[in-house]
Amino acid sequence: MRKRFNVSFDLQAARHREAARLLDEQPVGQRTEFIVDCILRYDQSVKLEKIVRTAIQEELQHFTDYQAPSDLPASSAVLQLDEANLSDVPDSLLHAMDDP
Repeated sequence: MRKRFNVSFDLQAARHREAARLLDEQPVGQRTEFIVDCILRYDQSVKLEKIVRTAIQEELQHFTDYQAPSDLPASSAVLQLDEANLSDVPDSLLHAMDDP
């Protein structure tokens, strides 16, 4: 059994134009598999990002001086560690929770 979706692209929007271009580049007969692969990879990427963010947050809880500013939403909280602990934390870990 097959389920059919109708998709339209707004060619005024750069992201839509790029998506349409990438889809057009796929050989006929392979476009469905391309779309399925893209959707599943995106879903996997979102789930992996959540796992990594959770793991980082859990690890940061080990620092007693960690505190998120109360006036910012948790998703955009900036890490505040005192200088003694700051040198113990790799730079990549310090900025891992920053929004891209």
